[in-house]
Amino acid sequence: MKLPLQHMPLPLAALEFRLTAVDELEFRDFPGFTFRSVLGLALRSLCILKNSRMDCRPCPFNSNCPYGYLFETPKAAEKSLRFEAEKLPHPMVWSLSLSQAQTVRRGQSFSLFVTLIGRGVSFLPFYVYAVLKVCELGLGRTRAKIHLADIRDRFAEKRLYDPSTRCLIDQPVVLQLQDFDGEAQLTSARLKFITPVQIIHHNRPEFDLTAEILIRTLLRRLSLLAAQHAQAWSIDYSAIIQSFVAGIQSEDHRFQRLVFYPYSSRQQRRQVIKAVIGEVTLTGDLSPFLPLLRAGEYTHIGSDTSRGFGRYELTINSF
Repeated sequence: MKLPLQHMPLPLAALEFRLTAVDELEFRDFPGFTFRSVLGLALRSLCILKNSRMDCRPCPFNSNCPYGYLFETPKAAEKSLRFEAEKLPHPMVWSLSLSQAQTVRRGQSFSLFVTLIGRGVSFLPFYVYAVLKVCELGLGRTRAKIHLADIRDRFAEKRLYDPSTRCLIDQPVVLQLQDFDGEAQLTSARLKFITPVQIIHHNRPEFDLTAEILIRTLLRRLSLLAAQHAQAWSIDYSAIIQSFVAGIQSEDHRFQRLVFYPYSSRQQRRQVIKAVIGEVTLTGDLSPFLPLLRAGEYTHIGSDTSRGFGRYELTINSF
């Protein structure tokens, strides 16, 4: 089947923040846990109401507040979405080029990959400010300082930032799903997860990601992002899923189970996160679904994407 891409708006801007370690930086666990904590603190400094005890969700400024919208993501009043506020997808997705516990030496460079979605694209200046604030606050137990050397547009491969003035010098290119279309006779694609992925199916974590679970998870995530941050899709979801499942097989599953115990300052306790990392091959007539698979590279899939989970790279074989 051919996807009705004209009825599936989802504006995406993809950026690479190039960072350099000023001090030696040690990540004792998955780096996304540490970075998310400091990023949240940095964004919190942009709160419209400076009250650290206030719950963001009932705040009247939440939908326009950089911290509230990017990090807490309120349910817009005009959106008829049937799920809890805690499950709303954020208009930003990020991951570090560091995907495991390691030490970053002084002077070593690494990247922060960021995707802004829909209305979230307009919040780019606030996100840049937050990253600069993270550089000042420092990361890890030693509060190691980092430096923002550059920001690149991943779609247009152009420079967006001047480190001498610490200002944006250009706007990012924004793509839609139809911009990822164009591959003919795509019969095989390899999904390699660069960061851990946590997919909850029937209220339990999935450790073997089949074609059906992948397409359901991906389609649900993309459609929720569109509904919350752009425009709701008017499409036949069941037909898309049935077509994918009928014509696509998953092969050569190579997944490793992982368990993380990050500390939640909000809940005042350690959490238990069960995830997997690895790769899988999809075979069949994948051409109609390429826009979804390509978009998923930038939006990630699964839970805990706000910690950098769910990032994958797609390698295709076409002839």
